[in-house]
Amino acid sequence: MDEVKEGLRYLFQTRSDVVCCVSGTGHAGMEATMCNLLEPKDIILIAENGIWGERAADMASRHGKGNATLLIQGRGNNCMLTWKASWL
Repeated sequence: MDEVKEGLRYLFQTRSDVVCCVSGTGHAGMEATMCNLLEPKDIILIAENGIWGERAADMASRHGKGNATLLIQGRGNNCMLTWKASWL
């Protein structure tokens, strides 16, 4: 196991004692990020322009994080931006 951890440290270019790799879907990686990197009173800005942005905003609100969502509608040069904040 120590060899695996050393390999992960090299891969992620870190000297941290705690290294891990999540084996799962992209959704699992997003969930792990929300749970482990954000503190309860942190605010996160999420650009919501599809299903991944919707999922990220939903995860942040379920974990009690304040989130500000930038909703992007349209394609190419014709976009509409809408701002909403979960703490308002």
